Parts: sequence; C-alpha cells; structure tokens
Amino acid sequence: MALFTREQKWALEAKRARVSHIIRRELGERGRTCPQVAKELGLSHQAVYSTINGKASSPDILAKLREIGVPEKYLHDPHVAGNKERQVA
Repeated sequence: MALFTREQKWALEAKRARVSHIIRRELGERGRTCPQVAKELGLSHQAVYSTINGKASSPDILAKLREIGVPEKYLHDPHVAGNKERQVA
C-alpha cells in the first residue's frame, strides 16, 4: 500500500519546487549562489542542492542558510520541533 496517492506526491513535489526556488531567490538577493555556499562550507554543490530541495538535511548547510538570512519557514530541518506543521505559501 502506497503512503501517498499520485496526486499527493505531485502536490509535495510542486511545494518542494516552490520552496527551493524561494531559497535560491533569497540567496541571490544576498549575493550568494548554491556553489558559493558549498565552497564556503567545503562541501559539494550537490549536497547544498539536496538540502535546499528537501531531499537531504545537513545541519551545517541549514546553519549556513540561517546565517545568510534565509527565513526559517523555508528550511526543512527535522531537528526543529514543529517543522512538520509549518505552512509555506
């Protein structure tokens, strides 16, 4: 039995895409790109993209995004209490 219907999966992917676009826009407004963030942390740009896309959760990358000024409501951090209840437009 599937956890999500096809429609629910599409809706989650669409939300993920919106949020990752917002995060990249936030970085751009602050003069940063994903590869720059990766270089600053000594990590691969794939790791940064995976975290931004919600496919992975790196505490170091999330901390850097917070430091840069990305609003908390856009960050998927399973270690933050109540994160599942966050709503992003």
